[in-house]
Amino acid sequence: IRYLLSSTFTDTNVERNLLMDDVTPYLQEYARQRGFEFVTTEMRWGIRSEASADHQTSEICMQELDRASKESLGVSYVFFGTQKYGFRPFPPKIPAVYFEGLCKHVRADADRALLHGLFTLDCNAVAPLDCGVESCPEWIAEEFDGPPGPVYVLRRSTADRAWREVCDR
Repeated sequence: IRYLLSSTFTDTNVERNLLMDDVTPYLQEYARQRGFEFVTTEMRWGIRSEASADHQTSEICMQELDRASKESLGVSYVFFGTQKYGFRPFPPKIPAVYFEGLCKHVRADADRALLHGLFTLDCNAVAPLDCGVESCPEWIAEEFDGPPGPVYVLRRSTADRAWREVCDR
């Protein structure tokens, strides 16, 4: 039995530690006595900084979820939901049409320049993709560990503006 444990990291520390330190060993022994192996995939320590900087966090988590669902005879996913929204990784690739729509809602020239500095058009893709830079600038990677920075503020304000336009229709 293999499952992926998923939650926001900072506000479920106690629960995750309890599960890993107390419940998991009990379940492993219980499964072993019945001829099964019980494996928890837990991503708190499983994403290297290089993969995170290259926008691979979501892809790695999805690969682990796929692996758990293929290898498990039962449950393959456990989610701890709390009041915190959680990590929103910067996407490694977005369709060109989404990028154009995003740019349409960005009003400030500096914000538009920021977006164009983060993405380059990949004309070799079947459907044109605006791809994230090969390596994430250090200040963007640091932004997810600290207070909201310029990319977060830009994403949030642009999304809010687009949502209001949809609601006003």
